[in-house]
Amino acid sequence: MEKSEKVKISSDLIFTKILLSGGLFIFLLLLQDYNKVPSKTFTEYILLIISFSVLLVYFFTRAGVYFDTNNLYIKKVRQKEIVIPLRNIKSINKGFFTSLATRNINFFSIKYLVSSKESGKIKFQADNNSENFSAFVMQVKKANSTVDIS
Repeated sequence: MEKSEKVKISSDLIFTKILLSGGLFIFLLLLQDYNKVPSKTFTEYILLIISFSVLLVYFFTRAGVYFDTNNLYIKKVRQKEIVIPLRNIKSINKGFFTSLATRNINFFSIKYLVSSKESGKIKFQADNNSENFSAFVMQVKKANSTVDIS
């Protein structure tokens, strides 16, 4: 049996991470000379720093979603990689926010069978018009002709 290469379908959101990191750095620089900052502005800077830090943690801990010819792989921070056979995928749905808020990112959710009685779900973002995601959908259709794609 030949080993196939994993292809990433989830987005890295690099621009968002860079933008948040830059904003956090700027607010930290502005806060550095806190003796000259008015107390109201100081509080606003602290709230912005906390908000940007929380968002950075959120974006850096997003699950990585990969696939090959037989399996879907979900890699979460501090967890063992989850391997799901493509034949166990029940549905692939485009998210609600895809049409409302973004132009370059699509939100997807995938429902899959973990065991005969238990199912799981993963939500992730993929780049708009991604060839990798199109190839993933074709592989899932090959493995499971009853998959619901909407």
